[in-house]
Formats: sequence, C-alpha cells, structure tokens
Amino acid sequence: MILSPSLHYSLTLAVSTAIMAHATYTDLKRREIDNETVLIGMAAGLLLGFLAGGGRGLGFAAGGLVLGFVVFFIMGLTGGMEAGDIKLMGAVGALSGWPGILSALLHVVIAGFFLAILWVVIEGRLGHTLKNLWIMITSWILPKRRRISLEELETTALPYGVAIAVGTLWTLAAQKIPAIDLMKILL
Repeated sequence: MILSPSLHYSLTLAVSTAIMAHATYTDLKRREIDNETVLIGMAAGLLLGFLAGGGRGLGFAAGGLVLGFVVFFIMGLTGGMEAGDIKLMGAVGALSGWPGILSALLHVVIAGFFLAILWVVIEGRLGHTLKNLWIMITSWILPKRRRISLEELETTALPYGVAIAVGTLWTLAAQKIPAIDLMKILL
C-alpha cells in the first residue's frame, strides 16, 4: 500500500471536488456531463483504490464503480436519468469504493429530492409539477384508467449532476463527521 488512509482521503477529496465542480458547471451550463470528466473520475478512483489497498482496494473501487453505474442505469431505463448522470455515478462509485457507494447513493438521492423541489420552485413550475404528480398517481391507482408515464407529461429537466455533486461531497464529509452519514444513522 503506497497511500496512507489520510493521504488516500485527501486525494479522493481533491479529485472528487474537481470532478464534481466541473460536472456541476457543465450540467448547469449545457445540460450535459462530459465523457472526459467521468472517465477521469473513474480512472482516478480505480488508481487511488489500487494505491491505497493493492488488488483488494482496486476490487473495492471497481465494485463501487459497477454498483453506482448499474443503479443509475436502471433508473435511466425508466427515463429518470440521462447518460451523463449514469456515468458520473460510476465515477462516484470508483472514488467512493465499496461499501462507500451505498452511502453515496443514499446521499445523492436525498440531495436530488431537495434539488427537485427547489428547481421547480425556481423555474416557477411547482403548480404544474403537482398537477403532473396528481395525474400520474390517479392514473395508477384508479381502476380502469390508462396508466400515464412520466415521458407522456410535459416536465422540466433537472440538472441531476448538481445532486450527484452535493451527495458525493456530503458522503466524503461524512467520513470525517459520522453524525451526518445517513447510512449510519439509518442502520
């Protein structure tokens, strides 16, 4: 092991902060997350994992990468995530490793929930969003009604890279401040 735990944490924090800052900027500006950004994050996470723990550390980083990617890929199949978000969660997984990706996923989803509320308020679409929610719920629970999917409704795109960045940095902060780690609180 070349990296001590404290150096590994410091380097992971630095790389994650840079990756998340760039992803947030491009997602807000162009509504996309560059492939180069996520590939750098994935490669850095795998390299840092290897340098910190050899083959086992590389395995933990790879496991985190796969789990982060697969969970968001499944969400993408339902229309909930774009390709850049999916790949960015893979990078988060590589940087967080296994089992850190579990906390990261929870923090990202919670950050996304609050970002979504803030976003529809800022965009002036709260009433429209609540109407869409009512239409979807009633179409699913009332008998003999055609089920309406999210794709059929007019929605406002959410820059989810922002939520991924907030959740990722929250997860890293929680490593030093366990009281803010929702995974530890819930378990």
